[in-house]
Amino acid sequence: MRIISGHTARNSYVSLALLALLSTCAFAQEQASSSTQSVKQTADHTALQPNAMEQEFVKRINDDRKSRGLCLLQIDPMLTAVARDHSKEMCDKNYFDHHSPTAGLTSPLDRYVSRLASFERTPPEYALVGENIYYASMLNAVYNVSYAHQALMKSPNHRKNILEPRYEKVGIGTYRNAAGEFWVTEVFLRDEAESAPEHNPAFAQSPDQKNNTSATVASDPEP
Repeated sequence: MRIISGHTARNSYVSLALLALLSTCAFAQEQASSSTQSVKQTADHTALQPNAMEQEFVKRINDDRKSRGLCLLQIDPMLTAVARDHSKEMCDKNYFDHHSPTAGLTSPLDRYVSRLASFERTPPEYALVGENIYYASMLNAVYNVSYAHQALMKSPNHRKNILEPRYEKVGIGTYRNAAGEFWVTEVFLRDEAESAPEHNPAFAQSPDQKNNTSATVASDPEP
């Protein structure tokens, strides 16, 4: 059994773990620009088309949003890259957390900012970033995308990210190793500062007022 941080439920069939994070912040464009100068990643946009499982996650997210009258999230290739990188790194470095041990990629916001340069994007003045992560020790006909999405929806904090009305973009990154273990990262974003009213605290926080909350839950499936 792989050791991962957070609460993990185990039975004879499968181990699952979930973690959610909402990171709301405002940052100066100059600061964001300097953060991307050392990034040497290159973007192969043609390789960032969502695979079948990633597409299914997005469809299920948007089905739940549509049923509640919320806007549908648009797939962003850059967020797909961010999400895939984090899922693979959690596997490679044997951890399960929003906070990466890699310098410069510590938080979901760091990972988002680090990719801007490789996609030739101008850093926004404000960004609302959310992240859900999911792990399962196996992937099969029962423990599949549908099961994973329902597990996320049953968790209050993951559900909040999925149904957050301010989000406009999403990227899903899945990774499966040779042992069949399965990681999923969901990255949510709103980065259009011009559409954010100044009185809305979610888009007008100073650096020392960043809202950074997290919660850990686990799902114990029935045999």
